Amino acid sequence: MATVTIGRVKFVWQGTYAGGTAYVVDDVVYYNGSAYICKLASTGNLPTNGTYWDKLAQGSDLQNISGLQANDIAYYDGSNWARLALGAADKALKVNAAANGLEYGDAGGGGLLQVKHYRKESTIDDTSNSDSVVASPFNGTYGITPTAAANFIGVHFMCTIDHGTTWRSDHIRAQFSTDGGSNYKDFMGGAQSAYNPGTPMHGNQISCYGLIPNQSTTNEHKIRLVKNGHSSGSGRRLGQFSNEGEDNGNNANPNSGDYSVGFSMTLFEYDSEITSITEIS
Repeated sequence: MATVTIGRVKFVWQGTYAGGTAYVVDDVVYYNGSAYICKLASTGNLPTNGTYWDKLAQGSDLQNISGLQANDIAYYDGSNWARLALGAADKALKVNAAANGLEYGDAGGGGLLQVKHYRKESTIDDTSNSDSVVASPFNGTYGITPTAAANFIGVHFMCTIDHGTTWRSDHIRAQFSTDGGSNYKDFMGGAQSAYNPGTPMHGNQISCYGLIPNQSTTNEHKIRLVKNGHSSGSGRRLGQFSNEGEDNGNNANPNSGDYSVGFSMTLFEYDSEITSITEIS
């Protein structure tokens, strides 16, 4: 008849594996996150040695990932557990371009990354009939900084123009600079013209939207507007939209208790993954 040793009728938990301990059959140890059961008496044989041990319960091995820190992500790379360090601010976790791993980067989807809007709450008196940089905030004081060099910047501006008598004609060009304002380049523009002999004119408007060709830089894109009026009849009060009659009204916000504005500029940053420009000659 077989002899049964009291106390050996179940697994015997021995805690964390120690190389100098003599283990016997049914001893269970903890090693690298997993539990192993001894199937052949062993001293000095690692639990991963299949001759002496069987794996009883698979663990994660997370405590053995090199350099693991708070807020990191642990993932299995097909062979081992590995560490993905916390990404930079405003970055999203996504699959990499090779579709074989994870990384932090700009989130896909809508592609609109930031918007900046500038409003002028009083009109600008400008009767110039040659190139004249429009006053702040449209004089390059403000701009937008791309979050990545490959991204695109879009610009929209809207300006109402009050006139005097007979006729007026103007155009406004938008320019950008990526060297702090030392050099500017045109990238879009619009024009307006009105004629009504003997009667004051009012209510004309220029509204434009343009995309700046990618400049491969994260330098700020400063934006300015340049007005040029016809030498015989230039529009005057930029942003005036409620002074019906002539262009000699005041420069105040027409409705100061509201959010009314007749001159504004909006800047957009678009992700390069969803944006392109096709030049057509």
